Amino acid sequence: MSNKNIEPHVNWNGDFNWDGYSTILGAHILQRHIKALIPGYKVTDPRTWPLIREVIAPKYQAKGPPKYLAYDQTLVKSLTCFQGSRSRPSRMSQHLTNLFLYYPFNYDRHNQLREYPHITPDELEEWKKQMRLMGWTTKQEALNQNGATNDHTNDEATKDVSPDAAVDEIMKMLDDSDTDTDMIPYTRVVELEKELEKTREQVSGANKRADTAEGGIKALKVDLAGCSNDLKKSREKVEELRDKVEDLGDEVEELKDEVEGVRYEVEELKAKVKQSNKDVSAAKQKTAVAEQKTVVAEQQILKILEGMRKKKQGAGLQKRQSSKDVSEAQRKKLKIDV
Repeated sequence: MSNKNIEPHVNWNGDFNWDGYSTILGAHILQRHIKALIPGYKVTDPRTWPLIREVIAPKYQAKGPPKYLAYDQTLVKSLTCFQGSRSRPSRMSQHLTNLFLYYPFNYDRHNQLREYPHITPDELEEWKKQMRLMGWTTKQEALNQNGATNDHTNDEATKDVSPDAAVDEIMKMLDDSDTDTDMIPYTRVVELEKELEKTREQVSGANKRADTAEGGIKALKVDLAGCSNDLKKSREKVEELRDKVEDLGDEVEELKDEVEGVRYEVEELKAKVKQSNKDVSAAKQKTAVAEQKTVVAEQQILKILEGMRKKKQGAGLQKRQSSKDVSEAQRKKLKIDV
């Protein structure tokens, strides 16, 4: 086996339009259209796939471009359907887990985008192996398997096949049996495909409503987290204020004790002031009495002084009179002597 990388078989001429081919049945019709333009094209052989560089994509790209074709890497990067979704699991998110199976030229076995469209020989074998595990078999392999197993075994085997893989296998069998189509109830497949697509649309709508509800729940959770945070802060503030109130209560009790002490001191001072007032009143009374006694004593002193002055004046007059009498007597005596 060659070690050379496998690249797309041919380039697709013009724009590639897959609008209206989003269902599996539509994809089968599209594959027949591709076969008409590229006769060697086979879904089961990537070496026959064309390289598509330009597309006319429908507005609704949730299911991605048609599978089992090669696309230019720049084109793959530009398609929003390959960006994935972080919401609840959906068909598209499951689709993105099988990128290697659906777009092996663009994604490697680890579902990582390649640098350019190609497949290594080892990966081609890996791709074929995984496709067989998904239930893809050729017409002859399917007939051999049916001949080697009973109906019960087939029923058990189909339990592990997804609806997409089952329809894909049916379409593949139709594609491989252009003349022997009576073996497959074609109209019933179309009806089931329509019912399946309708159910998927209902599921998609339910998922969208669920996504909207989850978005609302997330917003409410954010609001709840904010309210819880505010409540926590408020409780912490209340506890802080409560501690301050308790501290202030202790201070108030201490101040009450101080007030009682000051009040006692005030009462003592009032009592002292009252006693002082009494003492002052008594002192004033004593002072008044003393002043009265002083006035009386002063008056008595003045009277005594006046009496003494009068006595002194009387004694002086008497003395002068006595001296006068003595002088007169002496003068008379002298006259007699003469």
